[in-house]
Amino acid sequence: MKIHPIFNISIIFFISCSSTHFVNNEDSSYKEVNERLKGEKCTIELVNGEEIVENNIKVESDSTTVGERKISTKTIKEITINNQGIGVLKGMGYGALSGFILGGVLYLGSMDESYSELPLVVLPALGFALGGLFGGIHGDIDTFVFPLLKVEVTSVTDTGTGMIIILWKGKKMGLRMSQYYGVEKTQDGKIYIIIPEEIYKEKFQ
Repeated sequence: MKIHPIFNISIIFFISCSSTHFVNNEDSSYKEVNERLKGEKCTIELVNGEEIVENNIKVESDSTTVGERKISTKTIKEITINNQGIGVLKGMGYGALSGFILGGVLYLGSMDESYSELPLVVLPALGFALGGLFGGIHGDIDTFVFPLLKVEVTSVTDTGTGMIIILWKGKKMGLRMSQYYGVEKTQDGKIYIIIPEEIYKEKFQ
């Protein structure tokens, strides 16, 4: 009897436990985010790669309250919630369902055998247990992604002081590490800088 299909089906279900939400620069969008974040332990990833773990978070258009301090909202790349408890419950349900489906397939293929009903009993129970285990490890993940834009520039110079100088449409401007997410160079020689939407509005428009 091959058990590995349970793992394949479960992986698909666990991926479905991950949800991505895109945050717009609107009061209604921030309100929705704050309702979801309230009382949750969250991981904030900033555009400079720094991570902050905090329970008390309130997002507004200009600034975000993180515990007892404030950070600029435009420096946030994404906020993630990972609820292990919900992950366990969903994992047990999805695992039992995948085990039942696989057990039914095996049952139909071996109805004339004495052990034909065994998969209908064993596989859902095994899927229930394994699903709960992997669901607890994976968790139920919600990711709130803040707007990032990719802008083509002529050149990027690293000053070595935590600031880069970019040339865009004949205009030179400086960006601090907290104001951009990264730089990409394509094989055809094009250069792109990845920045939050707010920085684009502030510097490029």
